[in-house]
Amino acid sequence: MATSSNELLCTTCEKVKATLKCAGWSQDYCYDHLRDHRQELNVQLDHIGNNYNHFRQLFNKYINNSQIHAFIQQKANECRELLTKHINENIHHTEINLNKQTDQLSNIVKKNDLNELNEKLKELE
Repeated sequence: MATSSNELLCTTCEKVKATLKCAGWSQDYCYDHLRDHRQELNVQLDHIGNNYNHFRQLFNKYINNSQIHAFIQQKANECRELLTKHINENIHHTEINLNKQTDQLSNIVKKNDLNELNEKLKELE
């Protein structure tokens, strides 16, 4: 922060005193005001650190939310695929059963057996 000691004008109090140059600000400060300048820089640094921490928390939360969202999307897709598979299997089995029943009814009609046809229709109700 400070580099050399000279008799120069202090930037803060504007008095000729022994001063130290702040290399970062390229300004001269007497010993009293150099301490104040350091405190001000520490406050600014703390503020920057707090902003960084706040940003980091928001960033981590965003990343976690994105990961959670991606996980939920993945699980939803898996459930959707599984449900579609079961629905298709159920439709297939229903079609097979319906075809069997249709074939049986067709055979009964061909035989001209009205009693058997009535029994079969009662079963289907």
